[in-house]
Amino acid sequence: MISQAIKDGIRDGTAIGLSAGVLGLMYSLAALEVGLRPLEIIFYCAIVYSAAVQFTAFGADLNSAAAVLLLVSGAAFVCTRNVLMSLDMARHATGRRIEIIGMVGLVDAGWASARGYRRGPVWPYFWSAVSMVYLIWMSGSI
Repeated sequence: MISQAIKDGIRDGTAIGLSAGVLGLMYSLAALEVGLRPLEIIFYCAIVYSAAVQFTAFGADLNSAAAVLLLVSGAAFVCTRNVLMSLDMARHATGRRIEIIGMVGLVDAGWASARGYRRGPVWPYFWSAVSMVYLIWMSGSI
């Protein structure tokens, strides 16, 4: 039987995911304009789960080590907020490995909704919500 926390996560993740799907679609259209191929777009959306980082990579000249270093450091700077969100989510952790792995799916909306969730256990809610956001994000990029 599916717990109430999972049902709530699916519901909230779907609502949040609709805007993520639009961002995925906007990124895909912009990426096509700069010359990326559809498979490159899908691959990049699958591994880089941050629209801000994806848009910063447009026009980057990756022919030199300095350019790659600049791009990576810029992406790290854009994502520093995720470190703080992870620390906040750690307050709910009980030390299970799955909770640590869950930080991979941590995005602003998933963190904010999990932080305010009070109707049941946080982690099933978090996982179901961020899974829905990611699925809709990917469908927008395809």
